[in-house]
Amino acid sequence: MGNVQPGIRMVIGIQREERSVWERRTPLAPVQVKRLVARGVDVLVQPSVHRAFRDQEYRDVGAIIVHDNLNEASLVLGIQGTTRAQIVPNSTYGLFSHTIKAQAENMAMLDAMIEKNVRLVDFEMMINSGGESLAATFDRFAGIAGMINILHALGLRLLALGYDTPFLKIGLAHTYKNLNEAKIAVRQVGLEISANPIPKKIGPLTFVFVGKGNTSKGAREIFGQLPHQFVRPIELQHVAIHGASDGIYATVIRKIDYLFRMDNERVTINEYMESPELFSSGFANGFAPWASVIVNCATRKPGDPVLLSANDLRELTCPDAQPTEGLPYRLLAITDIDRDCQGSFEFAKDFTDMGQPFCRFIVNKDGGIEKQTGFSGDGVIFSAIPYLSNQIPREASIEFGEQLLRYIEELGMMDATAPLREDELSRTVRDAIICSNGSLTPKYKYIEELRKNVNY
Repeated sequence: MGNVQPGIRMVIGIQREERSVWERRTPLAPVQVKRLVARGVDVLVQPSVHRAFRDQEYRDVGAIIVHDNLNEASLVLGIQGTTRAQIVPNSTYGLFSHTIKAQAENMAMLDAMIEKNVRLVDFEMMINSGGESLAATFDRFAGIAGMINILHALGLRLLALGYDTPFLKIGLAHTYKNLNEAKIAVRQVGLEISANPIPKKIGPLTFVFVGKGNTSKGAREIFGQLPHQFVRPIELQHVAIHGASDGIYATVIRKIDYLFRMDNERVTINEYMESPELFSSGFANGFAPWASVIVNCATRKPGDPVLLSANDLRELTCPDAQPTEGLPYRLLAITDIDRDCQGSFEFAKDFTDMGQPFCRFIVNKDGGIEKQTGFSGDGVIFSAIPYLSNQIPREASIEFGEQLLRYIEELGMMDATAPLREDELSRTVRDAIICSNGSLTPKYKYIEELRKNVNY
């Protein structure tokens, strides 16, 4: 980023996140604010007791803490949305607006931004030249947090089934001061397992990671602190039956590993992308019966088959399911880290949350699927917490801020009161502008049509 042009004052505001008490991330960490201030940028920060970085950390690098509003800012940055009262008229906003699917909870904010002549840039729609969204920066940390949490849940579930294991010593991700502290804790558990292997009656433990992207890499980064062996997808059944009873095994699978054409023709991912209706999923029969823990790191898109249906869950938890010696059935837990609004697990109709991060799905006496709390009793532990990178907020914010800095001057030098000149913008920024000059931009006009079909 070059220096601000002489005579032009760039003023950036960092909003206080008020949409969720769990939102601890920030678009710019103090380390990035320090660099901006050194280049002549004024940075205004609303105070927050939730933010992972304390107000004093921003003061120490030259930011100005403002206790009322950000009206002097020409660019306001945030993570989640804001309220009508807080919106600065005639300014540019950069945040995750969650408006592109006409999400009902954010339409009032979008209307207010249009009314107040705001130029809204959605971070999720900022796609770089490599085809990756700015939002993907958080994926690794979501994977890290999701893996820590499910290991914590695994310890509690095994205890409820009668087994005291070192997994009990792993806390929830947000209880650690930073990522390094969390890794040390998991690594210590790994050392303990190496010295005193898990009870043979519950093993071998098998982890199935669905997806190979940044989320999966983050999850495997934590899993890698444990003694383990990765195997090819085709080997999962073998190690589940014949592997060391005190061993921990894992495999990573992609769509191509479990999708098949219903006409038995050879599978190619390109064909699947073009005609998903021709394909079915073999996950429930080919992988789920051999999994102790399923770690889903792949977002289900409309038209994709689910990974597990309600009937699949019935079969996986019935008396004829693949048992281990000391457990009623093999499958212990599922974490759906990349859960979108249409999840990969048919029986899970909504998210869990940080107030109650886990639930248990059981098959009742009538064959229906019930959602219950607690770790004792029948069923499979399930977790699908949105915005998981909130739980590793400092490192997640720093990494996100580094990516955002590449575009900060372009965003900060915009004049939201002037007509939008798309030819003067990078494609990354241009394609992410949801509204400008009092209306939706042409690319996002479809939101108006979506709203007509949604009951608010």
